[in-house]
Amino acid sequence: MIKGCQKRMIFVKNTGCDLFDEAYFVLKDDIPANAELDSSIVQIATEIINQSMPLKPKRKRPSSLHRGVLGFFIGCAFSIAVSAFVFFAIL
Repeated sequence: MIKGCQKRMIFVKNTGCDLFDEAYFVLKDDIPANAELDSSIVQIATEIINQSMPLKPKRKRPSSLHRGVLGFFIGCAFSIAVSAFVFFAIL
């Protein structure tokens, strides 16, 4: 711990966010202290926490098995098309 160093902090407990239980915000030294500013700082900190919450769940990607099966059938169709072209070219 450093002696003689003082930082003003805001501690937000029970944020209401699924990601955070608690949040700590360290204020800049040049901010003056008054009651109106303190309430707006807490409001801004709460908005920052709420903005960090994910809005939509991530979409599931198709599994590699589904992509493998799709690739297999596309390969089969391509092979049939090439074989038919060669067959009719020889006739």
